[in-house]
Amino acid sequence: MDRQEQIEALLDQGLRKLGLDIGIISHIEESVYVVAYCRSADTPIRPGTQFELLDTYCADVVRSGRTRFYKDVASISEMLKHPCYLNTQLRAYIGTPVRIEGEIWGTVNYSSMRPHELEYTEEEVQFLEDQARQVAKLLVSS
Repeated sequence: MDRQEQIEALLDQGLRKLGLDIGIISHIEESVYVVAYCRSADTPIRPGTQFELLDTYCADVVRSGRTRFYKDVASISEMLKHPCYLNTQLRAYIGTPVRIEGEIWGTVNYSSMRPHELEYTEEEVQFLEDQARQVAKLLVSS
C-alpha cells in the first residue's frame, strides 16, 4: 500500500470508529488551512482546498496545541457565531495536531453535520492522537 492508500485507510478507520461523516488531514501554512487528504461519502471537499485557519475549528487545535472536540457546536452559545459553524453547519468535531519534528504540521480531524451522540471518550481521544502519530510517520517516511 502506498502512502495515499495508507492515509485513506486511516481516515476510513477513524470515520467508522468515531461515527462521524468527514475525515480530513490538513496542512497548516501560516494562517491557511489546506486540505491534504479527505474522506467523506457526500462532502465534496477535495485535497488542495484552502480555508483561512481562523474560519476552521482546527484553529483552536493549533492555538492550544492539543486535542479539541465538540459534541454539538449548536448547543454551545459562544460557538454559534464561529465562522465554521455559520458557513458549514458542522455540529460535531474532534481534531488533534499532527507534529513533525516537534512543530505542528497540521491536524487530523473528523466532523459531521449531526451532533456526536455521546461525549467523546478518553479512548476516542487516544485513538485520534495515535492516528496523528501514524500520519506524521507516514509523512516523514517518504
